[in-house]
Amino acid sequence: MATIAPSLHYSLLYSPNPRGRRRCNSQKTHFDSQRNRLILTAFSSSSQPSEAAAEAAATAESCVNSGLSLFSKGRVKDALVQFENALDMNPNPIEAQAALYNKACCHAYRGEGKRAAECLRTALRDYNLKFSVILDDPDLASFRALPEFKELQEEVWNAMVFESRLL
Repeated sequence: MATIAPSLHYSLLYSPNPRGRRRCNSQKTHFDSQRNRLILTAFSSSSQPSEAAAEAAATAESCVNSGLSLFSKGRVKDALVQFENALDMNPNPIEAQAALYNKACCHAYRGEGKRAAECLRTALRDYNLKFSVILDDPDLASFRALPEFKELQEEVWNAMVFESRLL
C-alpha cells in the first residue's frame, strides 16, 4: 500500500459505500447537535424556507453528500459544483479529502485528466488519501488509463522512496 503520509485515524472515520465513493461522516458534538436542532426549528417554523436559509444550513458535509447523490444520478456537473462548494466552506480535513477525491472522480468521468490529477495530488499530499483507494475505485478506471495517472503514480513512488531513505 502506498501513501504519502500515513494516517490511521482518518481512515477509521470512513465507511466506504459499495460504489467506492467517499461519504463524509464527521463526528458531531453535543453543541453541534443542539445548534442544528435550533436551526432546523427556525427553518421549519416558516411556511416556505427561502433559498438563503437553505444555503445557511448547508455544511461542507452536506455539500459532499449532496454531490454524491447527484453523481449517482448522472448529474456530474451539478455534483462538481457541490464538491467545490464544500471546499469553499472551510471544511475539516476529512470533508476536504472527501470533496477533493469525489471532485477528481467527476473530472475523470468527464475525461478531464489534468484536473482529476490535481485534485488527487492535493488529497494525497494534504489530506492523507491512500493511493490504494485510487487504484481500486472503478470510477477512476478511465483516469488510470491516462498519462496523468502514470505521472501521479511516479510522483507517489518517488515520494515513498525519498521517505524510506530518511528512515
